[in-house]
Amino acid sequence: MSTPGSDGRQYVLDVRAHILRRPTMELTRRGFLIGALGGLVLGAGTRPGAGAPAPAFTLPSLAGEAVSLAQYRGRIVLVNFWATWCVPCRVEMPWLLQLQKEFGRDLAVLGVAMDEDAARSVPPFVQRYGLTFPILLGNEAVANAFTVEAMPATFLLDRKGAQVQRVDGPFHLEAMRRAIQALRARP
Repeated sequence: MSTPGSDGRQYVLDVRAHILRRPTMELTRRGFLIGALGGLVLGAGTRPGAGAPAPAFTLPSLAGEAVSLAQYRGRIVLVNFWATWCVPCRVEMPWLLQLQKEFGRDLAVLGVAMDEDAARSVPPFVQRYGLTFPILLGNEAVANAFTVEAMPATFLLDRKGAQVQRVDGPFHLEAMRRAIQALRARP
């Protein structure tokens, strides 16, 4: 592993690789801070852009069911990576519920919980916020596939599964509503 005084870019890559090699889900507050700093150093050049197909995934839900992104093909999908300790994530939860209610069957909201001990920490959070959309238990592989470096991270996908919009940090409710309306108007 390189040292902080050597090539800064390589050091960030080494630190991020070290974090992501851990055997359990270690995308903690500290890990996300390091990842976010790495993103600033590296830039967004490695991220798939608008129009790129969203990475395929199958994750367990809180209910223990396997949920695949592919099963939502034909619907507009909002994938939101979040954690119970993330304050902006808490702010977004009522907005996600509002969008789900407003757009009904046209929109599938998928919450991907990135807590280390999600099976224990997420159910009380879901109950407290009255979340009714599917909550999936995220992992390192899906976070890497979507290049999630900080939370919240939200991805708007069209009916074909292509990424239309990516928001790192809290999304703006009205802007997201307009983006969903524009997708809804597409044939």
